[in-house]
Order: sequence, then structure tokens, then C-alpha cells
Amino acid sequence: MSDLNEEFHCDLCGINYDANFDQYVELQFSVHPSVRKAYAEVYCVGGPMITPHVKMQKIVGIGETVLLNIPESLESLRVRVVQANDQVRFETGEMQKGRDSLVYSDGGWSFASIGNPLEVEITNSSSNDIVIVLEQDSWNAEKVTAAKVTAMQEFHDLFSSEVLSPGKKIGIDRVTILFTDLKGSTSLYETVGDAAAYGQVRRHFEFLTQHIAKNSGSVVKTIGDAVMAVFHLPEDGLKAALEIQQNLAGFNDGANEDIVLKIGLYSGPAIAVNSNDRLDYFGRTVNIAARIEGQAEGGDIVFSSDYMEQTNLRKLLDANGMQLEAFTANLKGIEGSVELMRLKTAAPAIKTVG
Repeated sequence: MSDLNEEFHCDLCGINYDANFDQYVELQFSVHPSVRKAYAEVYCVGGPMITPHVKMQKIVGIGETVLLNIPESLESLRVRVVQANDQVRFETGEMQKGRDSLVYSDGGWSFASIGNPLEVEITNSSSNDIVIVLEQDSWNAEKVTAAKVTAMQEFHDLFSSEVLSPGKKIGIDRVTILFTDLKGSTSLYETVGDAAAYGQVRRHFEFLTQHIAKNSGSVVKTIGDAVMAVFHLPEDGLKAALEIQQNLAGFNDGANEDIVLKIGLYSGPAIAVNSNDRLDYFGRTVNIAARIEGQAEGGDIVFSSDYMEQTNLRKLLDANGMQLEAFTANLKGIEGSVELMRLKTAAPAIKTVG
């Protein structure tokens, strides 16, 4: 990843784009040179052999009008001008009877979005011939992006040398950050002594890493007795947090002193950077996640109220009979009060929700 640039050019589309971890940076596999020579070509995400998202393509000459018959699709669609990348999005929902009209000029499309018609009449009033494609507006599910791969513990374990060049920063549209901290760690050192306390803290890091990795996340770094972890999906972060709290009693069995964990979760945009020769994450999302963890009391999980807007998260809690406590808090450095949710965990292990 040290060769990764912050901006790329796609020869196929004829456009420049930022190297966003979520959408524009894809994991690529290649054969070993001893098998055969392979050419590392750069394509749009998914490659030239995976194009089911493209429904049709047409050349529209200067002054020409063409009629597109829109196929039924469960996905949202768009019409895009190749090279210029100007696009018109279709509204989702049932297809409407009738025909809509679009005009493309040197200034772009006549509308930014239209309904969901059976037919679309397109007129090219620009000064050049154009190539238009009708395609799905959603991202191809048959791809593995850098945002997902770099959030996995296996990546950090096996490819720890794969970091961005110093000074490079790559955006991520959405990432889930988890912070944990020990409650009363000072008294732990006072009670059992430095050596025993340090050993227990080290074992607790291994315990956390096990459950974080099991749920497709990875430990980014430890800060004293605290841990910062990253997940690609919000539900993976919540699953890991639940498993950690609900299996903590088993970890404490036989210990000189029980440990109590505080956990905070938050999802949002962030930037990936090279920090001390390792992949790290910075930005407002990381700061809020750390502040939210500070609102935990121990034996609980705290997250923002909008974190629960994800359908899979609600299903996960409903399946395990979890009760939430809503409260408002002022987070240091964050303007205004924030609506938070506190989840008190129980001992039984959680059920898996597909």
C-alpha cells in the first residue's frame, strides 16, 4: 500500500477519483511469476469480467435522440455519460408507466434525477458524440475493498509491513471504531502488584483480540490499558462488544482480581494514515468513539442513538432480548449534547444472527 496514491485515473471511464478505501481500492490476487507472467492492469472495481451492473450501452451522436427501454431491476439505476461521468439517478420503487425525457448538453443533464419509468428518451444537444450506459447505482457485491480487508486481524498479523507512505491519507466513507478500557485499573496494580497486574492486563489484550478477530475486526493499537479496534461493518463491532462483555466472567475465573471493562462504539467517516509504521485511523469518528467509551460505567456498552439505525443491529439485540437505556451526555470537545444508548450485558453467550 506504500505505492497507493491519493488520486487515480481510470482509463476506461476517463475520470479521476480519490482513492477511497470503501469504494475505489480493491484487493487483487495474481499468479506467481514462476507459473506465468501476469499483467497488473487497473480497472474499475470488479474488473472487466464482472459487469452485470451494466444493463445497456449506447453511442448517441450530436443532435441524436435515442429511446431506452428500462429493464426491471431490484437495484437503483442510473444513466451515466462515459468519460464525463455526468449521471442521472432513477428513483427506487415500482416502475411507473409512461416515458421520461432527458437532454444532455455541454453543461450536463437537464435533471439530476427522474422517476422510475418504463422508457427514457435521451437527446444529445452537446457539441460531441457521447457514450451512455444504463447501470446499477449500487456497488458490486462481488468485490473485496481495502476498507474490509484492512479491518481484519489477519491482515495486521500477516501484512503488518503493508502501510501507506508517510504523509498519505486515504478516506473511508464508513468505519466502526471500538474503544475499551479497564475500570479501576489503578486499584488492580495496587491490589495484586505490578507484575501480576501487568500479566493480567496482557492476557486481557489477548482475550480482546480473540473476540475482535472472530468478528472480522482488528486491534489497531493499545493505549495504556485501553484498546482501539476497527470493524468494516457496524454489526460486527456490536457482536464483538457483546461477546467480550458476556465472556468476561469466564476470563476472570481464577484471576487474583476481576477486571471490569468499559466499551464504546461509533461509526462514521475516517481517514487511514501511516502512524509509526502501522495503519491507523484518525478523524472525528475516532474522537467521538473515544469520548463515548468514557461514558461507560463498566460491564456495559455505550453507543450513539444513530448507531442503531442499522437494521442488522436491531435484529441482533432483539434476538438476544437486550434492553437499552437512553441518555444524553456532553462529550469533551464535541459541540452540543449527544444522544447515547447504554446496553447492560448479561452472562449468557449471544445467539448468532445471519
